[in-house]
Amino acid sequence: MSRTSSAIVVGAAVLVAQGAWGATVQAQPQPEAPAVVTEQPGDPIQYSATTEAAARATLSAADALRSALDRQPSKSAVVTAQLVKRVDDPSAPLLLRLDLNAPSWERGEQLRAFWEGSLLQGAVAEDLATGQDTSTGIAGGTFVVHAPNGSTKELDAGAGKVQVGQVFRLLDATGQAQATADIRASVERYGLKISSVQFVRYRDDAVAVVADIPPGGSFHELEALRQALTGNPAWYEGVYLEVRDETGAPIAISATAFRTGAGMMWVDPARSGSLGEVQRTLAAG
Repeated sequence: MSRTSSAIVVGAAVLVAQGAWGATVQAQPQPEAPAVVTEQPGDPIQYSATTEAAARATLSAADALRSALDRQPSKSAVVTAQLVKRVDDPSAPLLLRLDLNAPSWERGEQLRAFWEGSLLQGAVAEDLATGQDTSTGIAGGTFVVHAPNGSTKELDAGAGKVQVGQVFRLLDATGQAQATADIRASVERYGLKISSVQFVRYRDDAVAVVADIPPGGSFHELEALRQALTGNPAWYEGVYLEVRDETGAPIAISATAFRTGAGMMWVDPARSGSLGEVQRTLAAG
């Protein structure tokens, strides 16, 4: 199986290969990704069920970035953020540069940082968009990921042609409690136990779910669980799913950000053959 470079793939929900960083997952379109609603071929991709009329950009770039950073979650991976002009075309949409902290390069643990960076990128792009898709607000960027040992890796963060004005869930405390109960029920149907559920709100709600295989248990339906948590069309503007084995080590991580179209997935090579739809998708490559 071929390997791809370390890059977030954008445009539609896809699997991302992190082959150079220790996984052996090949980039392929995900089967039955969240419904994509478009009027005509070539229109921006829409993942949400509804949209609202896009207001013309009124915030300055600095204010849009500051507004998004004001909504950073607790224990945020984002260290610094800046918007820069393209050297070859200063009139083009801006590029985003982020410095992100990750716990390590092992077992896909950098993907949580990538995911948060993509959510931040989407929120700022929404505020700065001058056309019908978010890439007219931010044309892409660079994520520089820092590990505790001082090493860094650089990731090219592209920008998909994604519809401006998508409306996702924006839940109050009661709504989040109900959503957490629904997520718990979905996870338990697949034989897992919830470790944590966190709502991240750079614009609308995104959700991060960590689930464990209980002692003596097994898990084989990664793609089915991912879809159950995402909804079709997508309920949240991003979903992070991490499944851990009985020792607490990650065996699979899936992450999507629906304002940029970014999708990321890491699967433990030793486990990929037992994870249902993922294995069939990879075999197609």
